[in-house]
Amino acid sequence: MHISYPLKMNGKQIKAVFPLTYSIDQLAISSLMKFLLKFGSTAMFVYDALLSEKRILMAGSLDYSISNIIDYVFAAASLVSPPLLGI
Repeated sequence: MHISYPLKMNGKQIKAVFPLTYSIDQLAISSLMKFLLKFGSTAMFVYDALLSEKRILMAGSLDYSISNIIDYVFAAASLVSPPLLGI
């Protein structure tokens, strides 16, 4: 199941599609250490935002592949939902 949002980037209309759920397997393969090394002390801002149920947008640049960004997203989710607990 997914949801799509229309976005406007550089004057062009595009459609962004986001999954509504993720599986525990996806969460288990993410690297929390990689996330913490990348974000350093600002990882606590992400953690606080997650606990406050705020929305977080993770975007990249040409320096990062989409798989790297996805790994960071799943790692951020594992901050509040460890894979072993299945929350």
